[in-house]
Amino acid sequence: MIIIITPFAYSVANGIGAGFITMVITKLFCGKVKEIHPLIWGSRYLRFWYIL
Repeated sequence: MIIIITPFAYSVANGIGAGFITMVITKLFCGKVKEIHPLIWGSRYLRFWYIL
């Protein structure tokens, strides 16, 4: 997903941030919430609010 989003975001940092968001959402839908590290949760929230 990061490879697809990064060229459209025109920024590697924004592409990686979008990758964090999609990784958390994907793991939530797959039922693997325990595999998500707390730092990833924090990074996801910060990046989500940055994108908005």
